[in-house]
Amino acid sequence: MGNKFEDFRSHEAENEKRDQEELFQSYFYDLALSPEDFGKLILDVGGGRGGFASWAREHNLSDDIYTLDPELKTDEKNKLFAGRVEELPFQNEVFDLVVSHASIPQLFSGGRYEELDKKQLVESAVNEMLRVLRTEGEIRLAPLSRGEIQNWHRPVWEVLRTVLDKLQEDGLITSEEETLGKAPTRFNKNGEAIEGSEEEKILIKIKKMHGK
Repeated sequence: MGNKFEDFRSHEAENEKRDQEELFQSYFYDLALSPEDFGKLILDVGGGRGGFASWAREHNLSDDIYTLDPELKTDEKNKLFAGRVEELPFQNEVFDLVVSHASIPQLFSGGRYEELDKKQLVESAVNEMLRVLRTEGEIRLAPLSRGEIQNWHRPVWEVLRTVLDKLQEDGLITSEEETLGKAPTRFNKNGEAIEGSEEEKILIKIKKMHGK
């Protein structure tokens, strides 16, 4: 019996490692990260249990990745912080790079999307990320959707573009979009992609030009 439990735990650990590696690869490619980026102080907003930071640390890529998520329990030793993007628990101009992967539009709704003003939420989130970012630092958000098929993504995309366009017009940031290719958005009960459900996924890079 003991050997069976040990085998189960071994397989479970292997599966967790594989999942973390796949997660890290998704971050790396979707956010257009480079080896040089891992020499920077990074904040991962909406980073779940911190799998991206954990994999980077275990593979000696970086010990300077902070994870923030509302579901976390704060553990400063391991750089895990509970909190929301509208009220980041960090001082001004701390990070070189702020990333958020696969957590938008949820990141900008906080589970209260129908209750609060969408523009106010997105503005607060973007302003907070810029506040903790050093001048010349970057925010990278991916993969994003314009909501051409997933209609509920469209309001967030439109408000985000409005907020970023205004900040760019004011000379506070520069922003650029990169396409990541198409990905299915709907699946059948067998987990197979439904034909015609593909939608373009996008990376947005935001560079801070002035203190905010």
